[in-house]
Amino acid sequence: MRHLSVPRNQTQVWLERCKANGWLADTGVVALDEHLRAVPLNDAAPGADDERWEGHPHVEVAPNEQGAQHWRDHLSPELQALPASVWPKAYEIQGDVLLVKVEEHLHPHAGAMAEAMLEHMPNVRIVCADNGVIGDYRVRDLHIL
Repeated sequence: MRHLSVPRNQTQVWLERCKANGWLADTGVVALDEHLRAVPLNDAAPGADDERWEGHPHVEVAPNEQGAQHWRDHLSPELQALPASVWPKAYEIQGDVLLVKVEEHLHPHAGAMAEAMLEHMPNVRIVCADNGVIGDYRVRDLHIL
């Protein structure tokens, strides 16, 4: 895939310029070495000899495919079809424990949700439903999903 080779300290400038002109491909930036980065270009970008590139060369590099951007992307297609508004918008991580409030309507899908969160966040070892606090000492009521 065609990329624009730019100095590392100019990567953000060129990302913004390419995005503003509609030339940025949807794959990620690739590190060429410690000083150079490759900004992905789509088919609409001008050729390598265009003066707008200010002398920066084009290189052919394997694209840096971006993984899932959100834990919901790891759900089954049937569950992904549900509107985003039904899923929890927030969670809390304490060490390697993820705490999430699970609404009543999501209980049938809580296991699938926990698996998707575990797959998306490798630093998390367990997902728990946070049901608020109980007792005089306000201890969290947690249930492992």
